[in-house]
Amino acid sequence: MAMTRPGSEATGALTWAIPAAVAVWIVIFAWRPANFWLLMAAGTGGLGGLALRLRGAFPIEEGVRAQDLGTGAAAAAALYGVFALGRAIAGRLLPSAPGQISDVYALRAQAPWPVIALLLLLVIGPGEELFWRGLVQWGLVRRFGPGLGWGAATAIYGGVHAAAANPMLMLAALVAADRAAYRVPRPLGPHGLPPAALSVMPARPAPRVPPMTNGTCAGTCQNDQFWLSYSHEAGAHCGIEGQAQRVSSGRAPR
Repeated sequence: MAMTRPGSEATGALTWAIPAAVAVWIVIFAWRPANFWLLMAAGTGGLGGLALRLRGAFPIEEGVRAQDLGTGAAAAAALYGVFALGRAIAGRLLPSAPGQISDVYALRAQAPWPVIALLLLLVIGPGEELFWRGLVQWGLVRRFGPGLGWGAATAIYGGVHAAAANPMLMLAALVAADRAAYRVPRPLGPHGLPPAALSVMPARPAPRVPPMTNGTCAGTCQNDQFWLSYSHEAGAHCGIEGQAQRVSSGRAPR
């Protein structure tokens, strides 16, 4: 007996599986009733389990080739470089970009970095790959063909991140979906490495941020090429490579 379920049943399930994923992303990024990493692990783990329930044990049937490991590692390294370059460019062109990026990195404070790394590698990364590429992309390609199917999967994956109300995160999701996942013909395997590796590489501990007084930066900290500081009163932040950017009252030290 085949381990994989009939394709028509799994493809038809997209009509309710995708809205379910949208609801999960809204809970995780917009509502956030609990710790972000617990919500992310539960949500993506549940969606990955749903993909296996609908399609069966397809990753086992498709197997893993040795060259997949090299392809996945190369894709992860290339995407990390693309994001680092894009982050620097966006920070110079868009005044709001550093703050939006810092909001993403601030999530690391909600759990110890070894816990975050393990969740990303063992639960969140595989769960996202199983659902978004193993089910959603697979089903859309079956229904609409490679070009339209890949494009629709990329747009949906990027679109669900609108729940975070963070344009930079949404843009990063679109780039990662298009370049790392949906252009690779194999539907799963170690190509799940790029999103997990991209998330784990910046998951190392960040220095503590000094407090601010009277609307000015009382200190700065270095965080992945960005010097960031926060203020409850002024909402100021410092820009790339220590170049101070004055957002509201007060003057940030160089």
